[in-house]
Amino acid sequence: ASATPGIVVGTVSGTIVNGTGGALPAGLTVVLRGFDHGQDATGNLAESVNLSAPLGADGSFSFENVEMPASRLFLAQVTYEGVPFQSDFAATEAGKDALTLPPLNIYETTNDLTLLSLDQVHIVFDFSVEKTVQIYEIYILTNSSQQAVVVPTDGASIPFIALPENALDVGFDIA
Repeated sequence: ASATPGIVVGTVSGTIVNGTGGALPAGLTVVLRGFDHGQDATGNLAESVNLSAPLGADGSFSFENVEMPASRLFLAQVTYEGVPFQSDFAATEAGKDALTLPPLNIYETTNDLTLLSLDQVHIVFDFSVEKTVQIYEIYILTNSSQQAVVVPTDGASIPFIALPENALDVGFDIA
């Protein structure tokens, strides 16, 4: 693929760290994703780059010949033990042909729910539709361990959140 005229082509690199400690597992694949703003920079981000490469034995990765227009946002992703992890975003600068992403931490997984503590609960009742009550519950949890806690769910329930009988249109969004 050839570069777009007037756009710098360069290298995006970074590292992956095992936040639980110990060596990195072999065979991980890193995905580099790049995003651009709409014309007025206030719209949604549009994905413009999606590349993958194997992780080096030393925990480093590098993507070469990547178009790097000013203010393009990049992040790295990796899936480990079925859990997706991603780095923070980093933005390109005009005229620069190299970008180093913040380190991407991965963690060993556990199903031990006792590692989670409940910090806050917000419950919002919406009566705007006649004869219907919409209830939004926001739970803020903290995981103070060095492991990623995997919470089992069937998509309609979570073990430590009881829903009322006959609840409709139940959904969960984890951020």
